[in-house]
Amino acid sequence: MKLSRLALLSLFALTSSPVWADGVVTVYSADGLHDGDNSWYQSQFAAFTKATGIKVQYVEGGSGAIVERLAKERTNPQADVLVTVPPFIQRAAKEQLLATFTPQGSAQIPGANDRYSPLVNNYLTFIYNGQLLKTAPASWQDLLDSRFKNKLQYSTPGQAGDGTAVMLQAFHSLGGKDAGFEYLGKLQANNVGHRPRPVS
Repeated sequence: MKLSRLALLSLFALTSSPVWADGVVTVYSADGLHDGDNSWYQSQFAAFTKATGIKVQYVEGGSGAIVERLAKERTNPQADVLVTVPPFIQRAAKEQLLATFTPQGSAQIPGANDRYSPLVNNYLTFIYNGQLLKTAPASWQDLLDSRFKNKLQYSTPGQAGDGTAVMLQAFHSLGGKDAGFEYLGKLQANNVGHRPRPVS
């Protein structure tokens, strides 16, 4: 039986002995982190396999979808490692989808606990094409302008990590959930929508 764990593979390879009888570790990850050849994931997976002889099976999906998959597999876990973003990692911990595991060195990681270790901070960033838009929006209110109708795109809050980041930042910047939800309702008029990616 496999246990779901959040661990940094390079740290994991150095601090844990192989525990997978089938010689494969399965990583469930939020999408967009394994960007093809020469990616950080690829180099870490290769180093892990070289150090341990354990192969890495990689499964990616939306931040929320990957935790949903973990929940559906609760009675027959398939993942060994989970990499996702807030608030989905907290949900997985709260629903006890993660095994307790404390890798060596995790005491030096701010926010680490016996269920997961945060690896990076998230920063909300809006990106625009400077050739098409000479003046960038300077505030949340600017994004509501009708000139942006069907020209903005962000992922669905509550289902994808980046969409949830937009929602949480709106709550923070606009003074709470009520104001944030009111704003997002207005912003939706300019959103072209999210193109969901299936869990692979």
